[in-house]
Amino acid sequence: MSLPDSTPKKRLLDWKQGRVAHREAAERTRSGGIDALRVLAAAMVFVFHAGSAYRLTGLGPLGARGSNGVLLFFVISGYVLWLPFARGTVDLRGYASRRIRRIYPAYLAALIGCALLSGTAVPLSYLLFLQSPNIADPRTLLAVSWTLVIEVAFYATLPLLGMALRWVSPRHRPTAIILVGGMLVLLSLASVGSAIPLTGPLSLARYGWMFIPGIFVAEIQPRPARWLGAVGLGFISAGMVIGIPAEFDLVTVAGAALLVAVAARVQAPSWLAALGSRLSRTSSAVPG
Repeated sequence: MSLPDSTPKKRLLDWKQGRVAHREAAERTRSGGIDALRVLAAAMVFVFHAGSAYRLTGLGPLGARGSNGVLLFFVISGYVLWLPFARGTVDLRGYASRRIRRIYPAYLAALIGCALLSGTAVPLSYLLFLQSPNIADPRTLLAVSWTLVIEVAFYATLPLLGMALRWVSPRHRPTAIILVGGMLVLLSLASVGSAIPLTGPLSLARYGWMFIPGIFVAEIQPRPARWLGAVGLGFISAGMVIGIPAEFDLVTVAGAALLVAVAARVQAPSWLAALGSRLSRTSSAVPG
């Protein structure tokens, strides 16, 4: 009986075939609607920052609260990252590798560029996603990285939720996810006036509940009527008009969940989906 071929050439071929299979599987499950939703979230954040930086007027609620696009990003991340866990066992090593390869190169380039332009040394905490940037101080190195730090903290804790819910039957898993979301809402409320910082890895305690609606949608895979997408947009618009503090903005997050549920089932225009896909592949500022 001959032994399997384990030469370096054979191992390299197996690795390449595995990469191709993973890429093809990702393309089969990729949603053009979700990619288009990323464009909406990015546009909201862009208008907000442009308005703040250049003191633009006439932007309405987008100029004042376009930063709520970050909440939409959080819901999208919950949905996209939970899909593999909802479908079966996840290779945690591959999961970690994909997360690092997706965000770290672009993040590192942005970090080094900002450090060179500002003449600031890069602290070790920034390289490990442990920074707590002061977003109120314009001199802060890469202040916008506060959202990415929360994303990375979510990436790190999501497998723990996946392992815990493996012990729950599929029938009761949605209920368990709702209970986890409720506990995270209570944790966010308890963080008011506490020592938990507004930014940094520990601030996941404030914002972690926002990922849960996306996780719930990924778990139950609903088939909502398309008109609910308009309701979701209405909720997001209302959230910007009302001006609820981000940590407690149930209105915007509920609207984001409705949009994600609808977007996952629709086919967006190819150019819009391609733009969202490009954003998700190349920009560390676009989670998911």
